[in-house]
Amino acid sequence: MKVQTAKLPKSLLQVDVELDHERVEKGLNRAAQRISQKYNVPGFRKGKAPRFIIENYFGREMILEEASQDLVSRGLQEAMEQEKITPVGTPTLISIDPAEPFSFRVNVPISPTVKLPNYHTMRLPLEIETLTPEMLEQALAGLREKHVSLRELDAPRPAQTGDQITAKLRSFLEDEPLDEPSVDEDEPESEIVLEENRILVELYQGLLGINLGEERVITACIPDDHPNVDLRGKNITFKVTISNIRERILPSWEELPGLENTTETAEEFHQRIEQALGEKLRFEAEHKLFDTLIDQIIAQTEYDIPDAMLENVADRILENQGEEFKRYGTTLEQVLKEQGISRDAARQQVMPEAEHQAQLQLAMVEVANQEGIVVSEADIKAEAESWLKTYYQDQDMSAALQNLPQQFLQGMADAVFQRKVRQCLVAIATSPEAEGEGAPEAEAVPEVEAAPEAEAAPES
Repeated sequence: MKVQTAKLPKSLLQVDVELDHERVEKGLNRAAQRISQKYNVPGFRKGKAPRFIIENYFGREMILEEASQDLVSRGLQEAMEQEKITPVGTPTLISIDPAEPFSFRVNVPISPTVKLPNYHTMRLPLEIETLTPEMLEQALAGLREKHVSLRELDAPRPAQTGDQITAKLRSFLEDEPLDEPSVDEDEPESEIVLEENRILVELYQGLLGINLGEERVITACIPDDHPNVDLRGKNITFKVTISNIRERILPSWEELPGLENTTETAEEFHQRIEQALGEKLRFEAEHKLFDTLIDQIIAQTEYDIPDAMLENVADRILENQGEEFKRYGTTLEQVLKEQGISRDAARQQVMPEAEHQAQLQLAMVEVANQEGIVVSEADIKAEAESWLKTYYQDQDMSAALQNLPQQFLQGMADAVFQRKVRQCLVAIATSPEAEGEGAPEAEAVPEVEAAPEAEAAPES
């Protein structure tokens, strides 16, 4: 068997294969056997007619036609093994020449070439937001809120700051209801915490002093940063009827460490929360820097991505959308049918996102290759243990670690890989070293697949 290859644009490899006479004869024998099993040949039972009878009865052309797909499939598989070609998509059959010697041409999508810019010259500031006392207070208050308890009033009294009230709350814009319940639905009730920073100021002020069973009409102006753009700056009228008032009891600061299952003192607990907030702000700053830097790298990178890879990424995006739709009791096919678009059209719609995802992944893999970043089994195990501690805490995790599904472990590997590449690039971007002094020491090339492994059989 003779094999010749030539590189084409978009990371396609043209593969020309010429089969030797012996391989072709074996393929023709197999084809004749299949034909004899499908058709009646006078004087022979199905499957028993020899090849020369089949060839005389049906003609050599029919046997060649029957044999072609098998010859191409087997020949391509052997050619790719011989030339060590790894496809990243389904090969496409370009031509077949059944004349002696039998030959064919196939275009195979292969791993794309990626030429990164000199990212070691790129510098960006790491802008970490200052941790303020207000941030710490808000975080600690949020932890207290986790352990709030509600106590029924000993005797009826007007609502006051800090209470939690149960109310039927209807809202109107210019006398038109914004949340009209359907005829067969009971009017819903809302739980409202009576604190100024939780609800609209006018609503908070209007609810202070309200009694059980009392109805009030309160008008409030919607702020300019409200999520609903159509309501910003509008005056909304609320009609409120109170059905219950309860007192909210927050734990003391001294009680909080115990409620959070720690033996720390209140001071030690506060210090740990402050440290965690500082780490969170640094983490967010690093992510922001990385996002900016990787966008710059992608914009300056030369890619040669095969269409098959982009189509694979687009299909994965659609599959993820389908999984999300299942949570709401529908399927991707139903949604596409309602929208009146085909799956191919949907794939084209997500193609820009697919291209960006492919460029991002390829750039990160190439950075990892250049920096010597690898993800070890120990890294994956440590990541899995850290994640499982959330659920097992002090319990023995050995059984859980032994039974982790492959998909979960791949997710852990991806997380470690992304973190290592991010930390490496952040270190480079914030390094004071001059260009040419070399890359920072590598942490540890992940085994990241550019695309799912493809079948060897080509598309015709």
